[in-house]
Amino acid sequence: MNSQKRHALLRELQDGVTLEEEKLSSADLRAIFDRAFKRLGLAERLREATLVEEWPELVGPVLASHCRPRSVRRGVLHASVDHSAWLHQITLIHKRDILLAVQRRFPHLKIKDLHLRIG
Repeated sequence: MNSQKRHALLRELQDGVTLEEEKLSSADLRAIFDRAFKRLGLAERLREATLVEEWPELVGPVLASHCRPRSVRRGVLHASVDHSAWLHQITLIHKRDILLAVQRRFPHLKIKDLHLRIG
C-alpha cells in the first residue's frame, strides 16, 4: 500500500473512532474497517487477500505448497505454479475442482476462470 492510501486509510479510521469509544466490539471495528476500505476502493483487495489466506484450505496442503494465487483480474484468478509437472497435473486433474471451490467460497469475486503459469 502506498503512503497516500495509508494516510487516507488512517484518516478514515480516525473519523470512525473517537477517543471516548474505548470499548469497541469486534463487529464495530469490522464495520469501521469495512467502511474505510470501501470508501478507499480497497474492499476488493481485502477480499483477494482473504482468498490468499484461505488458499491452503481450499486446495489442500499439497497443492497449496506448489500453487498459489497471485491476482484476480476481470473474473480470472491468476495463480503461479512452481514446476511444469505440477502445472500439467493441476491443469488436467485439479483445475475444475479448484475453480468450483473458489467460486463457492468467494462468489463475490465472480471468478469465471483459472489461469495457471510457472512462476
